[in-house]
Amino acid sequence: MVEIKIINNKDEWNNTLKKTINYNIFSTFEWGEYKKDTWKVERLAFYKSGNFLGQCQFLIKKRFIFIVSWNSGGINLVNYKYLESIVKVVKEYFKDNYFNLRFNFYDIKNGENLFEISQILQPANKTLNSGFSLLHYLGDCDDFIKIMSSNHRYYYKKASKNNFKIRYSSKESINDFILLHNEMTTSKELNHLRINKEVIVNLSNEFSDNFLIFSIYLDENIISSCLILTYQDQAFYYLAASNEVGRKTYSSYFMIKELFEYLKNKGISKFDFAGITPYDKSAQGVNKFKIGFGGELVNYMGEWEMTNSRIVSYLINNVYLR
Repeated sequence: MVEIKIINNKDEWNNTLKKTINYNIFSTFEWGEYKKDTWKVERLAFYKSGNFLGQCQFLIKKRFIFIVSWNSGGINLVNYKYLESIVKVVKEYFKDNYFNLRFNFYDIKNGENLFEISQILQPANKTLNSGFSLLHYLGDCDDFIKIMSSNHRYYYKKASKNNFKIRYSSKESINDFILLHNEMTTSKELNHLRINKEVIVNLSNEFSDNFLIFSIYLDENIISSCLILTYQDQAFYYLAASNEVGRKTYSSYFMIKELFEYLKNKGISKFDFAGITPYDKSAQGVNKFKIGFGGELVNYMGEWEMTNSRIVSYLINNVYLR
């Protein structure tokens, strides 16, 4: 029988996470801590006869006997053959509530794991993410310019003629990053995407050395910047911004190429460009920008759910995610 162990220690959680085949940034202890102001966090590890099978970080909202859980890193496994046993014990763990549990898997979709998961969980009716992303295997690339599209190589060469300064830091650049990001969202009339300092400071506090702001300056003014989260050998492109000067000087093209070099030198072998939406015309600009740097277009397993309440499932998919 599968046993559940509740883990509240950062080192213990992240050390067991490393043993799974599908660990990712959003399964880390740090991500849960960052989210705990608005979610209750439960970290469950699963064992059978003393052998570690996997773990899952549940971000939970509960009202009376109703539970909604967003598990942004999916269920992390040492082998997919244990998925069914883990799901059964999770159902038992939450059985005294009406629940809808959603899991976002960062496994690359293939026939084998799609078959395994589809026998056990239901695909989400409505999703928060497209499921598509671009992966760069930095350690396998010797020339990041060569793998760019011809247009991107042209823009990179034009950008390189400017007297840019690169700065990489953590907390020291937070104010500059926020000002730049909010300048960008205001100019694009996307005020709903504005960020505040407290949120970014909290993120930097939790991720600490795994939090990076990589920025391009011209004449001591920030013009392009991106916020990167790392764990083990992985990096995730979390937020980015550029202003009018940055766009006119093509500084973002320069920034991404130099970022790849920096991360590779730091031992990061896998870079997730944070998703694209190929079927959304409004996202064509972002899609084209990311695709132009090369990399592998992947389709993740994405969002799946299990529920013991049709009402809760209906409300999540047709009201909350409408």
